[in-house]
Amino acid sequence: MAIAGSVCIEYIDGHRVGKRGLAWLIVKPPDKNITAKSFFESLDPDVQRTLRNRFDYWLGGGKHDKYFHGWAEQDYKDSFVFKFQDIRLFGFLCNPREDELSFRVCVLSSYSIKDEWEADKAEKDRMNELKRDKKILTALKDIKEDCLEKKK
Repeated sequence: MAIAGSVCIEYIDGHRVGKRGLAWLIVKPPDKNITAKSFFESLDPDVQRTLRNRFDYWLGGGKHDKYFHGWAEQDYKDSFVFKFQDIRLFGFLCNPREDELSFRVCVLSSYSIKDEWEADKAEKDRMNELKRDKKILTALKDIKEDCLEKKK
């Protein structure tokens, strides 16, 4: 699944703390598989607040598998998910800066409404594909505080 449009990695407002950061993957024109940001923005404000609290807990170094987690399987070690009730926001972990190797970013790209106990293998495979996509790798080298299109 190669990305057809232009790619931007946008930090999520208020969510870059110390050694961790959180960002949205943005594709223009919109891609039907890159939906995390638009889905998040459509959520009830109380649900957004709960998820933002979980973002902050992870950013602060917290561990809580009920709120967020990666996977122990070697093939999916960089896949990541934030959870609330049946909502799942999927992303991947990366080290985007050669001059700051200890800094980790979780790039959120898609969502699902979970109806099974186990995460969908296809979702984890998609995260692996995105992490290797050439356009995304290029965008990761120049993460913006905000997408250029929004500043115009």
